[in-house]
Amino acid sequence: MTTSAFVAAMDAQQKRNMLTNTSGKTRGENGAPEYTIEGVGEPRVALFFKLVRGLSTDSLDEHLAHVQRAYDESGDVQILVDLFVLTFQTRATRGEGKGEKALFLELYIRLHARFPQTAERMLTLVPHFGYFKDWLLILEAAENANNERARERLVPGVRAVLDL
Repeated sequence: MTTSAFVAAMDAQQKRNMLTNTSGKTRGENGAPEYTIEGVGEPRVALFFKLVRGLSTDSLDEHLAHVQRAYDESGDVQILVDLFVLTFQTRATRGEGKGEKALFLELYIRLHARFPQTAERMLTLVPHFGYFKDWLLILEAAENANNERARERLVPGVRAVLDL
C-alpha cells in the first residue's frame, strides 16, 4: 500500500514536530507519542506509567532522580510515602498491582540505598505483596549489588527476618 505525497508530508512534519517541540511529548519505544516526565508534570505519575517489564535501569534511575528532586525541593514526606507504596504496588500480585518481580527488586534495592531504615522496616511486608521467596531474591540482589551499604545493611536485615 503506497501513501500519497500529502500523507507522507504530514507524517514527516509530525516527526519533525515531535523532535523539536517543547510540548512535553516524545516518541516511546514503539514509536507512539508519549509524555515526558516534564510533560506529565508529576514525577511519581510518570514513574508509575514507566514501571513496565523491560524498563532500562537508566530510565528507572532517571525517573527516581526526578522523584527525589521533587522531594528535595518540597520536603513533602508524602512523596516518599508514595514512592514506597508504588514500589510495593509494582510487586503486588493477586490482582492488587502490576506483579512485576524484577522491577520491584530494582526499586527496593535503590530505595534501600537512599532510605535504608525505612526499607528495612518494610521487609516484613514483602510476602504480603509477593511471596516469601522474594526475601531470598532481595538477599541475592543485595549480595550482588554494587552498593557496599546494601551488602552491609540489607543482607543482615533480610537474614534477621528469615530467622523469625
